[in-house]
Amino acid sequence: MDIKEGQILIWPLHYIKTKWVHTSLVDAAPTGGASLNGKSNGLRNMLQPGDGVKLRKEDACAGIKTTPAHAEPKKSNGSAAQTPGLGNSRPPSCILGMGTATPDRVFPMAEFAKTILHGFGENDTPEVREFSARICKSSGIMKKHMALGREIYHGDPNMQTYGAPSLDKRFNLFAPEAVKIGTLAAERAISNWGGDKSKITHLITYSTSGMTSPALDMQLIKVLGLAQTVKHFWVSLMGCHAGLIGIRTAAEIAQADPAYRVLVVCVEINSAQAQPLNPAKLLDLNNHVVSIIFGDGAAGVVIGSQPDEYETPIFEIHRSHTSYIPDTDYHITAKISQSGLLATLNKNVPVVVGQNCEKFVAQLLQGTELESDTVNWAVHPGGKAVVDAVEKACRLEPEQLRWTRYVLENYANMSSPTILFVLDKLRNEAQKLPAGSRHLIHPWTVVVGFGPGMTMEGILLKNC
Repeated sequence: MDIKEGQILIWPLHYIKTKWVHTSLVDAAPTGGASLNGKSNGLRNMLQPGDGVKLRKEDACAGIKTTPAHAEPKKSNGSAAQTPGLGNSRPPSCILGMGTATPDRVFPMAEFAKTILHGFGENDTPEVREFSARICKSSGIMKKHMALGREIYHGDPNMQTYGAPSLDKRFNLFAPEAVKIGTLAAERAISNWGGDKSKITHLITYSTSGMTSPALDMQLIKVLGLAQTVKHFWVSLMGCHAGLIGIRTAAEIAQADPAYRVLVVCVEINSAQAQPLNPAKLLDLNNHVVSIIFGDGAAGVVIGSQPDEYETPIFEIHRSHTSYIPDTDYHITAKISQSGLLATLNKNVPVVVGQNCEKFVAQLLQGTELESDTVNWAVHPGGKAVVDAVEKACRLEPEQLRWTRYVLENYANMSSPTILFVLDKLRNEAQKLPAGSRHLIHPWTVVVGFGPGMTMEGILLKNC
């Protein structure tokens, strides 16, 4: 699907099943205020009749429950977890601010195949270039942002030689770029939130593409001017589902105290870890795919519960679900070696995701009357084949994955921040709708990601 910048796409009414017609599909806005693009005067704490989902009698007072009170919970490999507070009188945690950032350099994929091998000397052969061009063309990516180009290899034999020690240089390249775009994404999230940055109580940072000490969390505290008392955490090598894990973790922290405001920042400079080709396997598919599908980017979110009058909730976080897939330990891996970060993607990843996604989302929605083929979807765009597999396995309409495909086409897979770009795109599209038309985007969104393990992560959001 060809989606142009600024184009407004609305949720076609014929995608809404007959069972929804008797419920109100009005904008699920906070009481007394506007929705995704306006200031609110207070947050409606619990699900209400008319929120786009038919509630059972017991649910109208208690929020969505995972299973009926009289039923035994179904067994699964994972945890059918809800964020604390669901099922009782406490309001859900909310995403209160969002921000994204990318490096300034943009690489059109039509040209990328011609430059990806630049600097590799004798390995830049016509056969290899043609092979790389075919992968670029079938990737579903039109362009991506990268902080570092192939100039990082010039004049450095170790960077040009497969397996040669270059880890120290790669980490040195990562650090300043990560701080730069991580700061920008965090500043935009804080600005979008509208609160005083001195009110940030927790900071969680994620990155797989590099490390530094003092770590990124400590550096961001200083650059952003956060309070010295901020509780901070640095998580590395989590992988592509780290953005979802960050939302889940922050939502759980926010439930402990309504005064908590948690800033989550995901940063990836994948271009610092791009590996030269193995001369013994110039047509190794994994090496080419990893270099091609990953871009650079950063995203931040501010999460809290019980918003104040100056805060405008974007999404309510109503449920989370985690499940690992047995016998897939080596399908997605990343390990640090003397030559940098070595990532592997098994060719069967799309098949595995497709085989498990429908059941996983059914578990996420268990106990509700929401159905996967009617709600919004935000899926980690791990690659075109992965998105296609989810669409087919879950019998989705193409429109339901339009935000996912837009991010894949224009930013590629950035690993941890990518799903936050998808949610930001959904939010921005809702803001562009004319007043009175926000009901054309469904009030509920299923968010799905996956990463090493293989582990699947999901959350259920209500658009505010």
